Amino acid sequence: MNKGSIGRAAKYDRRNQYHLLWLHFFRRFLYNDLVSPEGETQITLIHILSVLTVPGFLFAYVAFKKYFLYFRSTPPMIRAAALLSDQGLVMAFSMVMMGFLAIL
Repeated sequence: MNKGSIGRAAKYDRRNQYHLLWLHFFRRFLYNDLVSPEGETQITLIHILSVLTVPGFLFAYVAFKKYFLYFRSTPPMIRAAALLSDQGLVMAFSMVMMGFLAIL
């Protein structure tokens, strides 16, 4: 082995792997076709995160009204079915949002 190959091997030792993966992930995460090269990445990320959170807040508002106002007056079986239905909706919504975020 020559001296150059030893230096390259030392470059990728265990301590640096985490750091390299961290840098690579965030460079690729923050580099986006939606952001122009001279644009502001932080503002674009805030806009994307706000678009992702608004439907969740709307769902929470509807669920709050539903469960707070009608929780005591409904029978336990109907309440359990409504909870299961809403939990499935939240899970499906979160998977769709994560897919959307992965595509971006």
